[in-house]
Formats: sequence, C-alpha cells, structure tokens
Amino acid sequence: MHTHELTLVPVVVVGHAEGADAALDLIACHADAISAAVIINPTRIMRSPATSLEEMDVLLASPKGAGSANGAALQIEKCLVEAGARVICEWVPRSRAIRKRDELMARIFLSALFR
Repeated sequence: MHTHELTLVPVVVVGHAEGADAALDLIACHADAISAAVIINPTRIMRSPATSLEEMDVLLASPKGAGSANGAALQIEKCLVEAGARVICEWVPRSRAIRKRDELMARIFLSALFR
C-alpha cells in the first residue's frame, strides 16, 4: 500500500487461527493503514505495534477451554489496549453452529465500526 501509494482505507483485517496471527502482524507493522480487525482464535502472542493504535477497533474472539489460545488472547488483548486500541474480547464456544448471541455480537461490532 505504501509502495504504490494506494488509498484503500479504511482497511479491516480479518483472520482465524494462523490467519489471525497474520492479521496481528499486519497490525503491528502497518497500523496506520488499518481501521479495525476481527481476530478469531489466534495461535500465538502478538509483538508490540510500531505505532499507536488510537481509533482502531478490534474484536478478539477465542474458544472456551482452548488452553494456550486463551493465554495468547489475554496477552494480545493487553498489547492492543496498551497501544490504544478499543478491544471487545469475547470467549466464543467451540460449536460450529452460529447462535443468536454470536450473531448479535458480530452485528454490534460491525455497527460500531461504521458509526
């Protein structure tokens, strides 16, 4: 984006598992180009962002009982909040069925992004 002077903003990054790890790397390196993120079940901890994350909204979700994923999610939440991001941290069940609560959580987050 910086090399080609693209102005594709706001950018919302979304990732699950290893994709969530890649999204977190993008946030750490290119926070100025990202307005929001949906991070689901990250597998590793996050490195500190190079710049402030003021004005960034992040939905961080991790399945209940995922062991190390919970520890990673807690570290990521702390890292994001310390950098200034607004974080909604949810612990979602391992069920593959989307429940009303999950749908409501997603709707609230998305409506907050486009306020």
